[in-house]
Amino acid sequence: MLFTQIWILFNVIFYLGIGCFTLYSPKFIADAIHFQLTTPGSFAEFKAMYGGLQIALAAVMFILYRSQNYTQALAFIAIIYLGFGSGRLIGIISNQAFDRTTLIYISVEISSVILSSLLYLKATKSGVI
Repeated sequence: MLFTQIWILFNVIFYLGIGCFTLYSPKFIADAIHFQLTTPGSFAEFKAMYGGLQIALAAVMFILYRSQNYTQALAFIAIIYLGFGSGRLIGIISNQAFDRTTLIYISVEISSVILSSLLYLKATKSGVI
């Protein structure tokens, strides 16, 4: 159970950190993922998706964590990574995006789906969490 709590908190901090840092320095984050911000609207959209949305995801995870609803938090985290990973896989296949950064990200996303799902299954099977 301790590992589950650490995993959830890690994700809360990770998503909160990405969100806050994006709002503070969107160009730095965009450069890290090779994303071009060329118009004021692109900055606003990037801040909304990588800033505001990431903070909102962290908030939901934290609310589930604080209410000790660890199974729902794990399911939520698995679904988030599944969504990112599925979208990325479609991009990899349809756009031939086989660059190192994209492959690293999808590897992390697949691993995170698996880990979160295994923790979820273990928790629901044991009834502990």
